[in-house]
Amino acid sequence: MKIVNSHNEWDPLEEIILGVPDFWCTPQKEPGYLPTSRTGKQSDEYIHKAALQIDNLERVLRFQCNVTVRRPDKIDFTQPVRTPFFSIEHQHGASCPRDTLLVIGNEIIESTMSSQARYFESMAYRTILNDYFEKDKDMLCLF
Repeated sequence: MKIVNSHNEWDPLEEIILGVPDFWCTPQKEPGYLPTSRTGKQSDEYIHKAALQIDNLERVLRFQCNVTVRRPDKIDFTQPVRTPFFSIEHQHGASCPRDTLLVIGNEIIESTMSSQARYFESMAYRTILNDYFEKDKDMLCLF
């Protein structure tokens, strides 16, 4: 069964991955990024308002447009990360799957983000990617 199959931007939309605003943070200062507002976890009110909007978009896509909607795993991006090369106080979030996953034909290309706060962002999508890989034997996943 072909699930991953996108060759243009104008065919009817059949399936989409929408992000989640849960645990969303504004990144702290790092090479290449100077924040213009306070950094850290966004307020619960801000996240709640974003969730209402994204959930409404999901309802419209599912019930009015008959589109299959997938959502990433909820990962606590407010936790610090330490690697051999950098450490950060918190990450960013998983609200923008289009930033880190690129679909071309039957391939999904996972790109590592240049921002340290977004370096592990694609981990939230691994359950979805593995499911696609199991169900669509023609799919190529490059990560």
